[in-house]
Amino acid sequence: MRFNIRLKKTRVWAQALRHSSSNGRKQVCALGALLLILLDSAAPPALAMTELQKHWEFNERKGVEALDSNLYGLAEPFLKEAAQQAEMFGADDPRLAKSLGELGRLYTIRRRYAEAEYALEQELHYKEVALGRTSGKLIPAMGSLVRFYMTCGTLSKAEPLTDDIISFVEGKIKEESAERKEAMGLKGGPLIGWAGSAAPSMHTPLVEWAVTCDDLGGLYLSKRKFDMAERLFKAALDIKATVMGKQHMSLANSYESLAGLALAKGETKDAESYYKEALQITTNILGIDDPKCYSSIEKLARCYILEKKYGEAEALYKQIINAWRLEPNGAGSEARALYALGSLYCTEGKYGAASGTLGRALRLSQKASGPYSIVLVPYMQKYAYALYYTGQRGASDGMKARANYIAGDFKFASDTPVVKAPTKSLQAGGETKSMTNAADSAVVDKSTGVSDKDGNVVTSTKIADAKGAPTTDASAAKKTAATASSAKKKSVAGQAKQTVSSKH
Repeated sequence: MRFNIRLKKTRVWAQALRHSSSNGRKQVCALGALLLILLDSAAPPALAMTELQKHWEFNERKGVEALDSNLYGLAEPFLKEAAQQAEMFGADDPRLAKSLGELGRLYTIRRRYAEAEYALEQELHYKEVALGRTSGKLIPAMGSLVRFYMTCGTLSKAEPLTDDIISFVEGKIKEESAERKEAMGLKGGPLIGWAGSAAPSMHTPLVEWAVTCDDLGGLYLSKRKFDMAERLFKAALDIKATVMGKQHMSLANSYESLAGLALAKGETKDAESYYKEALQITTNILGIDDPKCYSSIEKLARCYILEKKYGEAEALYKQIINAWRLEPNGAGSEARALYALGSLYCTEGKYGAASGTLGRALRLSQKASGPYSIVLVPYMQKYAYALYYTGQRGASDGMKARANYIAGDFKFASDTPVVKAPTKSLQAGGETKSMTNAADSAVVDKSTGVSDKDGNVVTSTKIADAKGAPTTDASAAKKTAATASSAKKKSVAGQAKQTVSSKH
């Protein structure tokens, strides 16, 4: 019997040495010694498991610390060792899943995706063994694996696992909706947008399911997989309505997600309905004067602009401008709202109203940010555009020159004021698309076409030639610019030739 035990010990030790590396031999020796303790019939089981726990904790801690410090080469042997030791605790021990998860994270960071995928799949498998396939605690882990599949791994594996998540969530909601609604009655901050301020009591399995569904819904939306995104967003909405009731800020976030999905599909009418729901919930809970309402109002206004409902959009902007006017430190926010309203007036061709509104926006922005802030550039560019179409050519050129001076050598790519700037949907309705190019100082503007390097505004419908006569073709403007450039070169060449001749 003793001979057999010694033989087993020798085989285990030899196997450990064969798998060791030159830089990790000390750790393997420690593991071999630990295995000898476990195989020794005289060693008390409790003592052996205590030693194993100590070694696992050491390797896991060192590995995670190195991983978090970006010392990936140092982290790998520690995490591998921890995963090997965790196997000895048994398949149903949570330490095994934890070690495999950290190892998968390391492989993902190092872009060793095949190894990462295997480790993360094993992590989920052992969590299922430990918790059971019907446990709701698996949902976040399943969501993490779906995210990996969609961003780094095997894309074809993502949708089946997502289907499992949705089916599980929908089934549980139907089973438990009534009792959960009464038992939890949660109130607090929003779930996604301001999750950091949510009360600890909200972090229940159901809320984690909603977070997972929202997260994956956004990912599927970014991949333009609209059907799956809609199922996930609606599943999250159902969870929140069941757990928290219909007057909770987290529902506003879900309605805005569904509105964004509808806009991506070109369904502006549905988007308008969802944005209205989100705004109604937000104002009911926070009040119209709360700064967070500005974002909801702005999104609805942009939707109105896409639908060419300019009157409704104008009313919303005026509402938020009046609200910000009462705030003692609201100059910057009021300026952004005025900018959006002025841009809307430009879209409608109301250049007189636009110039007055944009001038006021610029003054407030200067008050908030200072007279030479880069934040002022889009205000100045849009204001210059409005001035041009009110016949104030000199003032327009001066404003452009000032904007170019402030921008300096920056390639100014932002098409709206910095911080809470209007997005693409509003740009389509006439936002400024501006960029100062260091090579030729040309200013590009979606709503005006382009401005040449001298600051002259050129548009697709009213393009000024060298003499200022309007034409209707963009190619004509290009031709005029090319002719002027050629003439300038010939003039310079002629002057040089005259100079040389006079010397001779």
